[in-house]
Amino acid sequence: MRGGAARQPGTDWRFEYSPEMFSGTELAFSLRVVDAVTAVWQPTAQRKCIVNLPTTVEHSTPNLFADQVEWMHRHLDRRDAIVLSIHPHNDRGTGTAAAELAVMAGGD
Repeated sequence: MRGGAARQPGTDWRFEYSPEMFSGTELAFSLRVVDAVTAVWQPTAQRKCIVNLPTTVEHSTPNLFADQVEWMHRHLDRRDAIVLSIHPHNDRGTGTAAAELAVMAGGD
């Protein structure tokens, strides 16, 4: 990926990764995967990457999702080089609450 981007220097590239089942996965595992991805990409505070955290099928309440986001926010390597994107779903009608609480918990 980075090699392809390097061959297109006139394009402003921003890489994005989403652990698709984030809200249903053990946090320590999600953290290891996200940290491995950003270790390869080597984002910086000036050239950030996006890490998108979804509630997937909204199988937990908004406050629990916010707790997960806060944990990731506090433990991610290279947090200053990451846009911590929030991707709520509205399967249970709580998508707005999940988004607001997740932003309060450290999401961007």
